[in-house]
Order: sequence, then structure tokens, then C-alpha cells
Amino acid sequence: MNAVSPDRQDGPRDGGLQREAARRWDHALAAFVSFVASPPALVSAAAIVVAASAQEPRAWKWASGYLSIAVLIPLGFLLWEVKRGAVSDLDIPTRRERFVPQLVTVACMVMAWALVRFGAAPTAMTDLGTLFLLQSVAVFSITLRWKISVHCATAAGVGMVVWLVSGAVLPLVLGATAVMWSRRRLDRHTLGQTFAGTALGVAAFRLTM
Repeated sequence: MNAVSPDRQDGPRDGGLQREAARRWDHALAAFVSFVASPPALVSAAAIVVAASAQEPRAWKWASGYLSIAVLIPLGFLLWEVKRGAVSDLDIPTRRERFVPQLVTVACMVMAWALVRFGAAPTAMTDLGTLFLLQSVAVFSITLRWKISVHCATAAGVGMVVWLVSGAVLPLVLGATAVMWSRRRLDRHTLGQTFAGTALGVAAFRLTM
């Protein structure tokens, strides 16, 4: 029986360790991308971009009011749901767990939209409120039967907003692609669910902005 050299023995082990390190590294990167591109963060970023582009001091007031209702209330409710064990984590991986948090989100989006629609908010802020209201209703309706990626839907919608305001398409392409990859890498969604979410975000933008 031929002896296996020490070098040949160590090679596969080293290669396995390197592959494992690479898997840990890109998993950590995917978790970071998903955290930074979470729906509350992206909705907040979109409101800030719209307020800045409006070049009106009152736009910041309306953006603050909108975000207080559309983001802070649903996020606070979700944190409470996680704390009491009603949902697994902030990503709400189980479709059935999404019903109540998403229903609360829709209700808050309606109230936030009404605030900017019937107040004296700039037109762009009202359009943004309409975009996220339509998207939240669509996501909630789809989730009753199928799990769609809210991260991807929000990333695509916000990317379209940035494209409209700045004319830069790169943030849309890179942002949407990075979020789709991160959701797949973390095994939070199937490829079909990420594509569907992205398509929904683009469609909601095209219908409202």
C-alpha cells in the first residue's frame, strides 16, 4: 500500500479550511447587506433623498412625520413581537408569522399616506407615500399565499426613486443585485421569491411615480 505524503494529506484539509473561511466571510457580508438594506432603513433613506431633492425646508418636516408613522411604529411593533416570541426574528422567516406585522405595516402606511396626501406635503413626498402604500398592500396580499422578499421589493423601489431623483441607474442595479444575493446567501428566500420582490418594487414605482 502506497503511503500518502504529508503534503497531499494537508492539501485537502487546508483547502477545506479556506472554503469554510470563505463561506463564513461571505455569510457575514450577506448579513451586513441585509441589515443595511432592511426595509425600515431603505424607506428612511428614500424619504431623506426625496426631502433633500425637494429643496424646501418644509419637506424635512413632512419626511419626519411620515417616517414616524410609516417606519417607527411598525418597527417598534415588530421588536415587541420578537421580544414576546410571536415571531422568530426581525426577518420574520416564517410566512405565517408575517400576517400581523405586515397588517400593522399596511395600517401605518395608510395613515402616513393620509398625512402627506391631505396635508401640505410636497408632491414628491406624496408620491413616495403612495409608492410604499401600494407596495405594502401588494406584499401583504401576496404573503397570504406565498412568501415574497420584502427586502428585494423595497430595494428595487428605493433604487427607482434614486434613479428618478439623481438620474443614476447604478445604485438601482448594484443595490437590487446585492440584496437579492444576500437574501439567497442567507437562505431566507428562494431565487424566485427574490426576483418576484424585485419585480414588485419596480412595478409599484412605475404605477405611482
